[in-house]
Amino acid sequence: MNIEVTIPDEIFEKSQSKLSRYVLEQIALNGYKSNTLSMVQVRKLLGFSSRFETEEFLHLNNAFGYTKSDLEEDLQTLKDLGLQ
Repeated sequence: MNIEVTIPDEIFEKSQSKLSRYVLEQIALNGYKSNTLSMVQVRKLLGFSSRFETEEFLHLNNAFGYTKSDLEEDLQTLKDLGLQ
């Protein structure tokens, strides 16, 4: 699918080589964060060759949403199970 977007010339001229990739990455990130795209779909959309490459991209862009509260719950679960 092709999507057409109008961008002012002065912005396009400064960054045309990186702009398409940036837009594609933002679509992938937003799609993943909103649960619209799976990790496999993100990998295919961005042309990554492995799951690890995709996970690294998502991690570097804070897409996993693992919060301090999540960590505290996981640590408490470990304690409850006697594993910590």
